[in-house]
Amino acid sequence: MDNVRAEGLEQRTTLREMITALGGHLVDVVIAPKGLAVGVRDVVVADPYDDPALRPGDVVLVVGARGADARPLVAQAGSRGAAAVVVKSGVILKEAARDAGVALLTVDADARWDQVQTLLRAGLATAEPVALPNETGDLFALAQTIATLTGGSVSIEDVGSRVLAYSAVAGEVDDLRLRSILGRRGPESYLALLREWGVYDELRQPDHVVTVPDHPELGIRRRLAIGLHAGGRQLGSLWVQEGGRTLAEGSAEVLVGAARLAAQDVVAQAHGATSRGS
Repeated sequence: MDNVRAEGLEQRTTLREMITALGGHLVDVVIAPKGLAVGVRDVVVADPYDDPALRPGDVVLVVGARGADARPLVAQAGSRGAAAVVVKSGVILKEAARDAGVALLTVDADARWDQVQTLLRAGLATAEPVALPNETGDLFALAQTIATLTGGSVSIEDVGSRVLAYSAVAGEVDDLRLRSILGRRGPESYLALLREWGVYDELRQPDHVVTVPDHPELGIRRRLAIGLHAGGRQLGSLWVQEGGRTLAEGSAEVLVGAARLAAQDVVAQAHGATSRGS
C-alpha cells in the first residue's frame, strides 16, 4: 500500500464511473451529498493522525481509525474537495460526511487496504474518461455506462414507470423501447402485462434482478430489470433490453451495483429540485 501518485490516473472520470467499472463489487455507497458525478483523479491512503496531502478528486482510504476517530479526516477531505472517503464502518460517519459534502463509501471489515487501493485504482484505470455531466445528465451518463458494460439498451424509470434516462440507441431495439422513450413512459398495455406477470412485485425486493423473457408474439425482447431502493423505499427501476446479441456475462451483477448508484442519483436530483424550489 502506498501513497505515490498514480501519474497514469490523472484523467478525469466520475465516482459513478469508477464504481460501476468494478461491477458493483467491493464498495457500498452510504451517502453521496453531491451525487456520484463528482470528479475522481486518484485513490490515496490517509492516516487521521497525520496531515495528509489531499487534493480535489481524491478517493481517500481512511487507514488506522474507525468510527468517531475518523470524523476530523472526513471533514478535512470535504474541505479539500475529495471525491469520497472510504472506511470499514460508515454508519456513525454518515452525518459527518453529509456536513462535509463528501461521499462516504464502505468496504468489508476483513478487506485489506492494499488490495482495496489496488482494486479501486484498477476501477479508475478502466473507467472511461468522461466530461463531468451537469445535474440533469447524471442518470443519462450512468445509463450509457451500463449499456457499455452489458451490451444492452438501458432505461431508468421512476416508480410511475416514467422514463428518467436512457442510453443511446445502439443495435436492435424492440418497439416497446422506442415507444417508451418517445412517450417517456411504457405503453399501458405492457405495464398491465408486467403487473400480471408479477414483475413489479419482484422489483420491490432490493438487489434482486428480474428476468423478463422475450415474447416474439408481442414484439418484446428479453430484459433484465432491478428496482431502485433507498431509505427503505422503492424509487424506480432500471431496465436492460437484449438486442441482437446475448447480454454480456456478469450483467446481473452490473445491475445490482448500478441500481445502488442510480438510486443515489435519483435522491440527489430530488434534493436538488427541492432546494431550487424553496
